[in-house]
Amino acid sequence: MTRRQFRAVWLRLHKRYETKGLRIFRKGIKQSIRIPYAELSEFNYRLNIIQGVQSLYPMYVDLYQSTGVSHGKRVGKAINKEIQQEKNFNPIAFEGGYRNFISNWLINNAGTRIISVREELIEYLIKFIADKLEEGTDMRTISRELQKHVLSRGFYRWQIERIVRTETTAAANWGAIQAGESSRVQWEKVWISSKDARTRRRPDDQFDHFEMDGVTTDKGEPFDVNGDFIQFPGDPKGQPANVINCRCTVAIRAKRDKNGKIIFNNRLTTAISL
Repeated sequence: MTRRQFRAVWLRLHKRYETKGLRIFRKGIKQSIRIPYAELSEFNYRLNIIQGVQSLYPMYVDLYQSTGVSHGKRVGKAINKEIQQEKNFNPIAFEGGYRNFISNWLINNAGTRIISVREELIEYLIKFIADKLEEGTDMRTISRELQKHVLSRGFYRWQIERIVRTETTAAANWGAIQAGESSRVQWEKVWISSKDARTRRRPDDQFDHFEMDGVTTDKGEPFDVNGDFIQFPGDPKGQPANVINCRCTVAIRAKRDKNGKIIFNNRLTTAISL
């Protein structure tokens, strides 16, 4: 499959992942918010809003499990097809390992990002209250309007779309990496850029993803994106300007010897990278 063909397939898949991810995040964010009683003072009301926004961690786990498992299985089956060995990649073993390790991986790699999203959500809610108070709205009315707003379809819409686009990219690409780790072949990573009008490129952007298209590294080596070293597009450890809203992907390519034959590992690798 050429990079152009791979890119077209990926962008179609990413839209599906985004659609499902949006459902997960809309539901998760709305369930995480507890609106306090309006009888509280303005100060205590705001304080309770902060305390009322519960952990967003469960919805991240749901999204990474849904997207990572689905995409990882696709990548693993593609590896099997490339080397013509159906028993090389075991989708059942892969899914079990992925689900067992995803929680710890998120804490170690995306914990800061999850906290940041929670803080942004709280800031959004507090601003809603401040704007209503400035308009002269009483606390009881604010409480009713806030509850109605949180339940509306437009609540926090563009922010949720941005978050989901970013996280589905990260989840899918991490799933692809783990599929490679779960195979019996030696492999390398190929960066596949979205290559359209929305793709990051200089001089308008600090990080150039357009020029990254086709860049290849060994499986354990990071990609150097203008000085930001990340393991895959969307890597949570990357700088925000490099990963937020990214739609690039990573292809897993089996290594071949000088005679063109697939190079296999001596034993199956099952560990999930943390």
